[in-house]
Amino acid sequence: MRKLLSGVAACSLVLLTSACGGDDESGAGAPITTVPGATPTPTPAPTPAPTPTPAPTPTPTPTSYVSPCDFARDQAVNLLFGAEIQAKGAFASPSTYRYSSASTAIVDLGTNSILRSDAATRNATLVRNGTTLAAFTGAQRNASQPSNQGVTYTSGATNLGFGCLPARLGLAYTLTSQYAVNLPDPAPGATDTSSLFLLGGAPTLSSSELSAGNYSAVVALGVLFTGTDSRQDATGGETTSTVTFDRSTGMLSGTLNAAGDRAYTFNFTATLIPGTTRFQGTVTAASGAAGRISGGFFGPGGSEYGFVLALDDGAAHITGVSFGKR
Repeated sequence: MRKLLSGVAACSLVLLTSACGGDDESGAGAPITTVPGATPTPTPAPTPAPTPTPAPTPTPTPTSYVSPCDFARDQAVNLLFGAEIQAKGAFASPSTYRYSSASTAIVDLGTNSILRSDAATRNATLVRNGTTLAAFTGAQRNASQPSNQGVTYTSGATNLGFGCLPARLGLAYTLTSQYAVNLPDPAPGATDTSSLFLLGGAPTLSSSELSAGNYSAVVALGVLFTGTDSRQDATGGETTSTVTFDRSTGMLSGTLNAAGDRAYTFNFTATLIPGTTRFQGTVTAASGAAGRISGGFFGPGGSEYGFVLALDDGAAHITGVSFGKR
């Protein structure tokens, strides 16, 4: 991780039937004449009413969860949550780069943010809110390394990484991605830096599927520092924590620990948005600095969760992702 992140109507048959009868219209006491040898006209047998055809029973639409983790086939993964950092740089000398300012934010990805991956060409395209943000060819895909988890692309100072990470957690329905420009090593003159953490996959379809329980969870961070030559830090989700979901209150909460060049500890609480499988909440650093989180449950029964976070803690500007599995 650390290397990667550096949606039948039935019809009814109505049968209409009618009956007929006769009234005696002859005058009272009129004689009845009998014709010798006449054969009475037989009364026709009534035509039997047709048997109604029963309406067909609607076939329920099957619901399934498609894993976004198999890149041996074409993928078009819906991206649902995002956290972004934007920074300005200043070069104190040709060999020294510092971020003069930086800010983090939870971003709205709208309804049309997608990560596409073509298995045959190995091309990858990132779409944000209907606009193509980046497109990479198979030739720009980096060679896999034994310690590398996921897929990465590089084109100049632009990088894209994605996967269901870390592999040891065994996620099947939650995908994370990072798109970065001029990170971590911007060249002199390229003073704008940005990094976008993204989270998507196969969200849990209904809140009725959710139940209380614990998750084995990790957090992966990207950290930029202002006013110092320490340009950036990253953590890769090496430390596992326990996160708890209380179905009666709709609250997800826990303490997350991570370590890069420095150690990080966060407490968070998030509340389920009524009628959905998404949640929002706050995250608090050990210093007391507070930020925001946005995420949701993924897979059948809410077997996985994922959220993005954004936090400004003094000189440290932090974005990241946390995910967990039962």
